Amino acid sequence: MKRILTIALLLILTVSLSGCKNNTQDPVDQSGEPTAFEVIQDAIVHTTIDSTIESVLLPSTYGNVSITWSSNIAGTISSTGLLIQGTTDQEIYLTAVFTYEDKLLTKLYTTTLLRDPNINYDLLDVTAAIAEFTFEDLTVYEDIVFVSSVDDISISWASDNTTCVSNTGIVSRPSEDDEDCTANFTATFSKGTESDSTTFTFTVLSMATTVDYSGYYEGIYGLTGSALHSALHTIINTGFVGVTYGVARDILAETDSDPENSNNLILVYEQRSVNDTWDYGITWNREHVWPQSLLGDTADNGTVNIASDLQNLKPADPGENTSRSNKYFDNFTDTQAYEPPDTVKGDIARILFYMDVMYDTLTLVDSSPSTYQMAMLSVLLQWNIDDPVDAFEMNRNEIIYSKQGNRNPFIDHPELADLIWSN
Repeated sequence: MKRILTIALLLILTVSLSGCKNNTQDPVDQSGEPTAFEVIQDAIVHTTIDSTIESVLLPSTYGNVSITWSSNIAGTISSTGLLIQGTTDQEIYLTAVFTYEDKLLTKLYTTTLLRDPNINYDLLDVTAAIAEFTFEDLTVYEDIVFVSSVDDISISWASDNTTCVSNTGIVSRPSEDDEDCTANFTATFSKGTESDSTTFTFTVLSMATTVDYSGYYEGIYGLTGSALHSALHTIINTGFVGVTYGVARDILAETDSDPENSNNLILVYEQRSVNDTWDYGITWNREHVWPQSLLGDTADNGTVNIASDLQNLKPADPGENTSRSNKYFDNFTDTQAYEPPDTVKGDIARILFYMDVMYDTLTLVDSSPSTYQMAMLSVLLQWNIDDPVDAFEMNRNEIIYSKQGNRNPFIDHPELADLIWSN
């Protein structure tokens, strides 16, 4: 019995000693308090920025966590964290630095800072448009192109000397015995209820002042009549590289593109904007201003010839194209004559002047035309004056120059028409 009790006591002593063994592992924080990083992470979770935001004061603290802010765009946030709106919506990146005790974490926020609603944007746009608007040259000898709008700002023009330059920009050069004349133009820029004006002073050279025909037109100064006609024929045929009639339909979508809608083009006779996608002549087709039947040649999609010259091709409504047929141009429409809209009469005239000069076989006449002829010359000369060159026409000339290597001289220098056909 004593033996058994001794063994039992030894077992109890062993178990007690094992319970007192030293623990060498790291102690566990039993206080329940979050660490500094946990406090900061909680602040980050509860600090949000909307996808669009106005002028607000960003939070500088969350609990005991301090927050400092910075932006990737200068001037959009103050030192105190106030967002500063500008004149346009801006996508900005805000960096927030969260600090607690001696620890810190950063977070990047992306948002759109909306433009300031308290700014008079119509007046701002008008002021900016006036500051940016310029003319390349205020000394002129040919008609001036006055645009009626820039973006969504309308512009009206008024001359103080309409005998020198009309309100529409038609220039009247003084005779050789008279001095140059000047015209002060008041340009009024308007948007909404806001408007402001500025003044441009144009000097119109008298006929005694020589015109500088340099560069592309080098050598034509002083020429008139058939001599000028011949010189221009050589100039515009030099470097000419025609395109096929098939390629022309793609280029017309560019030459006659609607300035207000890049997916559309403008129909020549109706001045209507339609989608420029070629649908095999359903929406629009290719109009020969000098009628194809009077060119002495036929158009073929795979051929480069007189019928594929880009200067003579315009997009047209198929029905109106058929109605015009091969009628000559005049100030009325009947079974033989056709009158286009006033806004394109000058364009039509200058295309026909080009064709007469470009091709030896073609001639402008003042009678009912036969093959190789087109009319009425005297009417076209007047249209050239009444409907001056505009920005649309200039742009078209530049694009055609880049595509087939020649220019329409009568767009660059409308006065050349009278020098040829009135002398």
